[in-house]
Amino acid sequence: MRFLLAITLAAPAALSAQTERDDYLAWLATAANSPFAAVAQQPIGAGLRLGPAGA
Repeated sequence: MRFLLAITLAAPAALSAQTERDDYLAWLATAANSPFAAVAQQPIGAGLRLGPAGA
């Protein structure tokens, strides 16, 4: 009986974890305050940029 209960409870948890991962990836790709946006090249002023020298 315990084995069957564990299988039944695992499915909603896996779906919730997958939904959370998908939402996190969407946030990383679109939010201005995500780590991806913070690392990207951002203009500061005329001729001055944050980022690697070759960017």
